[in-house]
Amino acid sequence: MEASRRVKDFLHRRPVPKEPQLPEDDYKVVIRPGGGLDLTRQSLALIRDCVLRAAKVQPDIAGEDTLRINMRQNTIIMSTPSLANAKEYSNIKEIMINDKSYAAAAYVTAPENTSKGVIHGIPKYDNQEDIEKSLVNQRNPTILHARRMGLTDSVVIVFEGMFVPYFVYYRGAEYRCFLYKKQYETCTTSGRIGHRADVCPQPDSKKCHGCGVLNPTENHQCVPRCSLCGKGHLTGDKKCKERFRTPYLLKKRWWENEQQQGDERREMKNLSNTRATQAWREGYSPENPTEENGNATKDRGGRRRDRSSSFPRLAEGGREGTQHEPRSTSRSRSTRQHRSRSRAKSKTRATTSPQGQPHVGPGGGRGSQQMVSWVGEVSGESLRSGSLPQVVAEGSTLGQELNYIKKMLEQLTRENAKQRDEIKQVKEENAKLRQNQLRESSSAIASCSRILTPAPAQESGVHAAKRRAEEISPVENEDLSKPLEKKVENMLGELTKVMQQQFAGLQLQLVEIKQRIDSMENRLTLVENTQTDLRSIGAGPVKTTTKPYNRPTTTEVI
Repeated sequence: MEASRRVKDFLHRRPVPKEPQLPEDDYKVVIRPGGGLDLTRQSLALIRDCVLRAAKVQPDIAGEDTLRINMRQNTIIMSTPSLANAKEYSNIKEIMINDKSYAAAAYVTAPENTSKGVIHGIPKYDNQEDIEKSLVNQRNPTILHARRMGLTDSVVIVFEGMFVPYFVYYRGAEYRCFLYKKQYETCTTSGRIGHRADVCPQPDSKKCHGCGVLNPTENHQCVPRCSLCGKGHLTGDKKCKERFRTPYLLKKRWWENEQQQGDERREMKNLSNTRATQAWREGYSPENPTEENGNATKDRGGRRRDRSSSFPRLAEGGREGTQHEPRSTSRSRSTRQHRSRSRAKSKTRATTSPQGQPHVGPGGGRGSQQMVSWVGEVSGESLRSGSLPQVVAEGSTLGQELNYIKKMLEQLTRENAKQRDEIKQVKEENAKLRQNQLRESSSAIASCSRILTPAPAQESGVHAAKRRAEEISPVENEDLSKPLEKKVENMLGELTKVMQQQFAGLQLQLVEIKQRIDSMENRLTLVENTQTDLRSIGAGPVKTTTKPYNRPTTTEVI
């Protein structure tokens, strides 16, 4: 029994699938049947046939009409694309089902893209025609329809669009317009919420409207309790502040604001994620190997320090099984005199410890035969001299990495030298090209000048030339000069074209040469700016030349 009850409860709480949305362009007609007709106990096809007979609409004409039952409100909804069918459905006054007549009231609902408002204080002597004439006019261009709410002085107005104005004009008088709020329908007969008494499916089972007792007597007295707010008044009373539903316009605004805020939050989250990813890529780039391995941290001053320098590294030989003295024996801190003496001899100290064993450096490797002072190590004397402290074993992975880095440096230096040679060659070629172009231009100008300047006459033919010039008439002279001028102009045009083509080719070559030089210079700067920190791989921490404190000068005690 318990299991079956749980299954029933689960099925009862199971979410009901949503009904398909009715077409937006259709006319919706609501039919409210009375007389105790329970639509949930009737067949849907039977109800549709009875509605068509009551509206006198043929089934062939109503092929696209849709019927839907609102189980909660016990009403019928007819959706039709035909205006004529909608008018017929709205005129229904009676429905005959199973040879029994039920009174009904029908009306056409407002279209989808509309909103509703309410005005109060309308005179009771105004009928429906007067109300529509007073509101649906040029002064209220967005009003589509208006009707009185029952027998009250309030009028419901249907506006086009999703905007309700603050004021409307009723026969020239300004009325404050409020958003229309639907009320929770309460039945005074059965005491249920969701339908009114005129469409109650169970009018015989009466309940007290205050406490919910079945079939109360005439002298029944009780303490009322509202089912909506839980306070001491009747359910759905005018005093109840919870009897109104939230208007759809407000819900839509809230939903749009929430959606906008959600979009803004998602954008901020995506932006923060992209910034974090960018910061991670910049901070953990291959240029900072200590950060990539997670061994780099920041001190309070913001400077980076390597975590590997906080603890001494294990020697490569120690991993293979060799033993060495502990740290306390290699670095004694027993007396201040011994400490100062050891620091004074740090430049010339041997590689063996006082016990005669090889010295183990702070990085874990064995000391080299050629020791370098800490001042020289900081200043880079060992790197400039080419002798690196052999603190890493040759067969270890660190040694292989050092050899690889050395090979890369040698390769980069060779490429640098080659690029410099190429730059020199390109510059020489550029200079040669410029000289050749200047020579060609000078030769072309000289040839042009030779053509333009007449050749000097020989001494022997001076008199003959004078005779020919005297014999030639001015008309013939002009005829001879014109073809010469044309030839000269043609030659000058050809020369200018050739010169322009040559200059354009030179400019292209110069641009290419400049680009190549720029790329080579960029590569040279990258190679020169490349710094390899060999100390962080195999050696211990670098000691600074300055001390964090000033030790007082020691004076001899007599």
